[in-house]
Amino acid sequence: MTDWDPQQYLQFKQDRLRPVYDLLSRIAHINPKTAMDLGCGPATSTQILGEQFNKARIFGLDNSEAMISKARDKFPAAHYSVGDASKWKPEHRVDLILSNAVFHWLPDHQSLLSRLADNLNPGGTLAVQLPDNMDEPSHLAIEKIASSQRYKKLLEPQFAIRNNPASIGEYYDWLICDFAHIDIWRTSYAHIMPSHGHIVEWMKGAALTPFLSVLDTQMSEEFLVEYHDEISKSYSARKDGKVIFNFPRLFFVAQKSSEFSDCYAN
Repeated sequence: MTDWDPQQYLQFKQDRLRPVYDLLSRIAHINPKTAMDLGCGPATSTQILGEQFNKARIFGLDNSEAMISKARDKFPAAHYSVGDASKWKPEHRVDLILSNAVFHWLPDHQSLLSRLADNLNPGGTLAVQLPDNMDEPSHLAIEKIASSQRYKKLLEPQFAIRNNPASIGEYYDWLICDFAHIDIWRTSYAHIMPSHGHIVEWMKGAALTPFLSVLDTQMSEEFLVEYHDEISKSYSARKDGKVIFNFPRLFFVAQKSSEFSDCYAN
């Protein structure tokens, strides 16, 4: 199993938190008694969740021991556990499930949404944000290099780890089976980076992790040099030398229906 480096991930903490605030702003009116941060990482989103809903009992789940260790230090008020988000089944249903930048690591989103609905109390809320950037230069460069003759044998299995997001229409059709009120939107963030090297550092904390984790030190360094060269061709430096790193993300907020739906039969 690939583990994650909390310090690498947190290098761009403020930029990574913008989508969390945008997502939670859409549910500021609810009053959950229990909330789960599914794929909580180092508790950056968990802490914001706990601050917004300070009367709720907050839980966090992540498959990384390192991330959970960091989370317990950062926001000890929550209750944490290590586990697979795609198989999460709580002892008791919760009122709110937050999933920030996790869905793209999980398979079969249609079935996943149905399982998450089962884990919510009637009238409960699901709030999700996931990267929608597989067609961006940052990811196309990974695919190009990892598919080259030198790396393909080692890295080809890693492509299966991440799952492409579905379309807005597909998520809507899946959500209406279990949720009564649905809000879906897409936002592209323009992160202003000091240099192309900073984009590399950002990507090392997330999408590059599964690929670098199976390479030895020398091959990792050489892969990163090639990656830097590739993205330098795609992201033009602006007049001040900085680089605009476009990052599209998909969001949806859904309130669980209290009525049974048979739409899966259609």
